[in-house]
Amino acid sequence: MKSQQTRIQQEAQTHSLVKRIVLSLSITVAALSLQGFNTLLTPVSAYAASAKMWLPAEPAEGKVGQVYFNTTDKREYIYNGQEWVPHDASIDTYVLKKGNITPTPAASPADIGGSSKPTTSTPAINRGAAQ
Repeated sequence: MKSQQTRIQQEAQTHSLVKRIVLSLSITVAALSLQGFNTLLTPVSAYAASAKMWLPAEPAEGKVGQVYFNTTDKREYIYNGQEWVPHDASIDTYVLKKGNITPTPAASPADIGGSSKPTTSTPAINRGAAQ
C-alpha cells in the first residue's frame, strides 16, 4: 500500500515538474517571438543611424548621429551632418583645433581683482561707550 502511494506521489511530482518546464519554455518562446516580431516590424532605416560600423577609414557618406569605430586609430567617430568628429574625450581639442582657438586657463577671482577668500563683515561693537 505504501509503495503504491509513493509511486502516485512520484508521478504527481513528475507531472508537476513537466508542467513547470513546459510553461517556462512556452513563456520563453513567446517572449523571444515577440522580440523578433518587433524587430521585423521596425523599418531598416531606423537602425541605419544607430548601427555602429567598424571600418579602417571613415565612410564616404553618413547620416546625422551615425557612429563608426575607426579600426586604424582605435577611435569612435560620429557624423554631425557635415563631417565625422571624434566621439570621445578628445572632442574638446578637436573643436579648438578646428576653430584655431587657443585654450586659456580659467580666471581665478584674484586675477579679476577680487580675493580668493570670501569676505564677511561683522559690525563693530563698542562696549566701552555709554549710551
